[in-house]
Amino acid sequence: MFARKPLPTKVVTATIFMRIEPIPHEPTRWVVYSESRPALAFIVDSDYYTARADGCRWACGCERFMARGIECKHIAAVKCLTAPVSQNGV
Repeated sequence: MFARKPLPTKVVTATIFMRIEPIPHEPTRWVVYSESRPALAFIVDSDYYTARADGCRWACGCERFMARGIECKHIAAVKCLTAPVSQNGV
């Protein structure tokens, strides 16, 4: 038989541009506007009470989180925005 050539691999990187605004007088909540549908806005809460076994306290009002209960890109964007910055750059 003939040996198959390996398929070329492609590295894909994505940059997400979402508008994120803190909600006044609500230190644990942000309004995150949809990247694909800018007219839609979702509330992301970092101190949401859940009874989940893994201790997850993040919540979002988008379809992905509400239907499946898994972390969405809105939560990931706010986590990235609010992550503490290390002094030594690591």
